[in-house]
Amino acid sequence: TTKIQQPRRIYLVEGILDCCRMSYNSVACFSHSLSKRQRTLLMQEKLIDELVICWDGDSYELALKEARQLAPILKRVGVVRLPDEHDPDSLGGDAVRKLAVRWI
Repeated sequence: TTKIQQPRRIYLVEGILDCCRMSYNSVACFSHSLSKRQRTLLMQEKLIDELVICWDGDSYELALKEARQLAPILKRVGVVRLPDEHDPDSLGGDAVRKLAVRWI
């Protein structure tokens, strides 16, 4: 179960281990893109004010592409750049939340 805490900033991560290490306000997409169903759920979810895509360090360009596609349909979308060879699981939620967000 994902715990949602204020502010309602949700981190979209790649895998379930990333999601577990984030501890709260995170969801896993299990890929480098969102399915039509996942996009629909994000749009319907009233708990999300900001979506921050937080994929592995080597997936930053893919995260930017996804953010640009989501920007017209969500309130606020951003991307964080993780250091090369790192992911949310290796950094931990506190370190990820301290990274600057590039808002689209």
